[in-house]
Amino acid sequence: MQVIDGLVSRVLGESAAEQFVIRLEDRKTQTDYFELSSKDNKIVVIASTALAAASGVHWYLKHYLKINLTWCGCQKKIEGEWPTLQETIYKQTPYTYKYYMNYCTYGYSMAFWDWDRWEKELDWMALNGINLALSLVGHEEVWRQTLIELGYSNEEAKAFICGPAFLPWQWMQNIEGWGSDYTDEWFERRVALAKKIHTRMEELGIIPAMQGYSGMIPRNFKERYEDVNTLQQGFWCDLNRPDLLIPGTPMFDKVADIFYAKQQEIFGVESPFYCTDPFHEGGNRDGLDVGHCIKMIQDKMLQHDPQAIWIIQGWGGNPDDVTVEALDPTHTLILDLWCEANPTWQERKAYKGIPWLWCVLGNFGGKNGLYGNLQATANGHIEAYHNEEAGKMLGVGMTMEGIDNNPVVWDLLLDTSWNQEKVVLEEWIENYILRRYGKASEASKAAWKVLRESIYNCTRRQEGGVESIFCGRPRLDIENVSTWGPKSYYYDQQAMVKASKYLFVDYEILKDSEGYLYDIVDVTRQALSDIGRFQYEKWAQAYQNKELETFKRESQTFLEMVVKMDELLSAHPDFLLGTYLEQARALGGTEKEKDYLEWNARTIITLWANEKGSVLLRDYSHRQWGGLTKDFYAKRWALYFKALEEALESNTTLEEIDWYKLEQTWTVGHNTYPTEPQGNLKEIIKHIQDIYF
Repeated sequence: MQVIDGLVSRVLGESAAEQFVIRLEDRKTQTDYFELSSKDNKIVVIASTALAAASGVHWYLKHYLKINLTWCGCQKKIEGEWPTLQETIYKQTPYTYKYYMNYCTYGYSMAFWDWDRWEKELDWMALNGINLALSLVGHEEVWRQTLIELGYSNEEAKAFICGPAFLPWQWMQNIEGWGSDYTDEWFERRVALAKKIHTRMEELGIIPAMQGYSGMIPRNFKERYEDVNTLQQGFWCDLNRPDLLIPGTPMFDKVADIFYAKQQEIFGVESPFYCTDPFHEGGNRDGLDVGHCIKMIQDKMLQHDPQAIWIIQGWGGNPDDVTVEALDPTHTLILDLWCEANPTWQERKAYKGIPWLWCVLGNFGGKNGLYGNLQATANGHIEAYHNEEAGKMLGVGMTMEGIDNNPVVWDLLLDTSWNQEKVVLEEWIENYILRRYGKASEASKAAWKVLRESIYNCTRRQEGGVESIFCGRPRLDIENVSTWGPKSYYYDQQAMVKASKYLFVDYEILKDSEGYLYDIVDVTRQALSDIGRFQYEKWAQAYQNKELETFKRESQTFLEMVVKMDELLSAHPDFLLGTYLEQARALGGTEKEKDYLEWNARTIITLWANEKGSVLLRDYSHRQWGGLTKDFYAKRWALYFKALEEALESNTTLEEIDWYKLEQTWTVGHNTYPTEPQGNLKEIIKHIQDIYF
């Protein structure tokens, strides 16, 4: 089958594609299935759809060739003959949908992807059986044209639309205009990219979830149309929130008609799925008949597409009971976004018969800390599927805020989405090690036992992993680095030291595995961060006790740890700031546009917002990356330690530092950073372990 041959050729080469014989047959069941067998030295894949066939190919690659395809550290080595299947393998997923992407994923991980990067992601999605995915690329053109149709000038329309890194929060109706400085060419390029993405999705059998209209309008809309019925939505994290055009009014109908017509005209996509959340994370509902508004939004959606299914994010109290009662269950799908830690379907009585998906959120802000609940990820969805009180649970979803982290979590969820019975996690992990490293050494098994029982066994509700103290804006009483980050540990901090040491034992044996190299850096990074907490307490206590020499010694050791962290991160290609910034600049057509895109990229991972908004949002998307750690975080700490030392020496109160000014200066910079690994990774890890562990 040509589309699958092309996929396998892109991932593993043409010779690998020749090993498979693909046949599609008339669907025998409601959900996807595949059948694997061997014949004439070929692997025969019989499947219900092209997407199921891709999943069948991937199943063989994973479980028989022991290949690991992921975002961070693939293991693609094929050694020896391809294993012959002694019996027919049959797998059928119990789920109608396997959904992918949070709105935030586009801002924290995908804002600056080109076609080459999107093509890799689409291949990965198909191999993992993802059949429904949020589609946002190019959506800014829908809004540009909609506003122009409503009488806005081109420049006014562009000013309403947030910068590329911040667009997801506009489409969730949280903000408007932040980070905007667009060229007309940007819109053309993004639509062209979107069309390539949609074409490939159609070929592979992945359905794009498009955007619905639920009343968002610019804050100045009422200045143009004085008689319209609008409701100011106030602020989100101290940033301007767009107004709400009351659903069911004549102007709402007019804007919605333009919106849906423009979206269809621009993209031409045939998809029944539409995403929109009118009251995401707050919003003003004063005086609104919410139930009536919801019904009007859905009625207008159905008017434009009688098959429309409204996808709603189950998050932060939404959808509330009034909304649930007003929705047409036959045209709605709810994403229970955080089921591995905070499932709401039980308390919400399975959304009273509305179809819903069991989702894993896992990551907040794109931060790259180790974190997860592997037991819940492996079996939580299976338990829900068999629970009589789960109502219409139709599948699973990956709704992380950022990708390129914790690959084991997502590999586990997608692999077990083909299961109808619970899995034994210990056995699955042992097979995972073999696939990820190419070999399953005793030391690597010991490391993963520690990881499984500690950092990947988070049974409490918290927003992502424990944050690295090195990334915190300096102060004497840091509990959490970002506003909503966790304030304490749920595991023994020495556990990561043990895991790092275990993994390092077999460095020479496993060093040719990309998966191993990624993991040894990631685990050592986490261990050093955890040890950094103890060092933080040492110098902070010395300062409080006014012990100058002790403070100077312990603060210097802390700063050296931050710099050593930068060396570690700079020695691996997946932890480089330079690659990220180069990716952003590459999308610009002129030097000015490149600078603007780089500002977007720098700002979202540091200040996030303007001075007022950054009070809540700064460092929410902090990254432990080579270049950023030394040039941003270490410089903050060095400045702070100097100020503390001067305060001790002069016996005066610490003078306030204008952190925003310092950080804002970095966001507008254009100094370059390495895009290739620096230093000897083995020596760097050994030095860290010898000195700090």
